[in-house]
Amino acid sequence: MKPIVLLPCCKAKDEKSRPVHRCGEKYLTYTNSVLGCIPLCLPALSAEKLDLEAILACIDGLFLTGSPSHIDPRTYNVQGGEKSENLDRARDSTTLPLIRKAIEKGIPLFGVCRGLQEINVALGGTIKNDKLNPSKEHRAPKTKTADEAYKPRHEIYIKSGGWLEKILKPNDPKTYKVNSLHEQAIDKLAPYLSVEAVSSDETIEAVSNFKAAEKTKEQTEKGFLFAVQWHPEHALLHGEPISQVIGNLFRQAVVRHQQQRR
Repeated sequence: MKPIVLLPCCKAKDEKSRPVHRCGEKYLTYTNSVLGCIPLCLPALSAEKLDLEAILACIDGLFLTGSPSHIDPRTYNVQGGEKSENLDRARDSTTLPLIRKAIEKGIPLFGVCRGLQEINVALGGTIKNDKLNPSKEHRAPKTKTADEAYKPRHEIYIKSGGWLEKILKPNDPKTYKVNSLHEQAIDKLAPYLSVEAVSSDETIEAVSNFKAAEKTKEQTEKGFLFAVQWHPEHALLHGEPISQVIGNLFRQAVVRHQQQRR
């Protein structure tokens, strides 16, 4: 049986303003076709209404997807004076406790865009809660097609001495071009995390929980956590070397967890 990877839904409204729970097809396709895993969607009903212990006992990995919504600033203790728009408190109340419980259980985690921000907040970090400067390179381009929006737009730089640099082959480049569709980014990094890549303006583009370089193998085998600010799940980046490396590492961690679970 293929490994099972859990993906959180966002809570939104359909064309008749009826509440719905959604997970983008590109994330499901990526999980199934690229990672070779069975995607399982988790509704945003809040952790209090879900048995997280039972859910996590049935899965082999957790994929925290991107979303147009922002994390409620009150989840990282920002009160008043902050512009809050397009929030999804139902997803916040589901994913933040889920992340902490998954780490406690040693379940592999992979985060994309909002997923990276959720991991940071869940572990004690904060988010820049104002929209990024429109003159910078991170804002989603205004285009008519998704393929145009998801094209690689700016470079990221692999951090010297980091875990990702050690995973890459000696002759691999240290700079890669990725897409960018986010309006928020990490502000204060959670103590549990390490920076693995940044953009030219020092926006954090990738994080991991692999702090001790001498324990890379041990940490990779237990409690894998890696998250990126870009969107490797979009088909345009499936062939990009850095996205392939990260996707393969997550899949390997998921397969190991499946073997241990059974």
